[in-house]
Amino acid sequence: MTRSLFVFALIFFIAFGAFAQSNTSGSGQTTGNYTYEGLLAMGHAKYVAKDFAGALTEYQKAKSADPGRADAYYFIGCTLKAEKRYQEATSMLASAVTVAGVDNSVIHAKALYVIALTWETAGNIDKAKYAWSDYKSYANSLPSQSAFVAIADARIIAMENWEAQKQKYQIVKDRIAQSTESQ
Repeated sequence: MTRSLFVFALIFFIAFGAFAQSNTSGSGQTTGNYTYEGLLAMGHAKYVAKDFAGALTEYQKAKSADPGRADAYYFIGCTLKAEKRYQEATSMLASAVTVAGVDNSVIHAKALYVIALTWETAGNIDKAKYAWSDYKSYANSLPSQSAFVAIADARIIAMENWEAQKQKYQIVKDRIAQSTESQ
């Protein structure tokens, strides 16, 4: 039993090392001793550990290693969102959309989705509504993809309901303020 665990661990570390280390033949884009995928994997590990600064560093290295791949831009944007750096996050996610283009519709759709979530989280309802509309338009253009088109409509309705509730609450607050002033 112990021997098979040792063999499994050895195979795992060899496989991960091959995945993360660079291709010394010069056929792939690398940074240091790691491949693009290895840098993303290290960024993911740091992100999960909530080491956002470390994750950003690894994702930036991946972006530098292969600026033509949208994944790193997407993960940088998600990490910036987690750090509540909303403007920077949406800017990086917009770059992910541009880099993804039509060739990588999955990252393109995910980036549009997270842009909408980011603006909503930031409390910028107008930009969030626009971003959800953008996401919906793109998702509708992908009949073969399983993008969640209905979520855009649901989020826009939820935001409109929230705004209406907020206006009603303000009316009540104003009435209370008037009644306390007149007493």
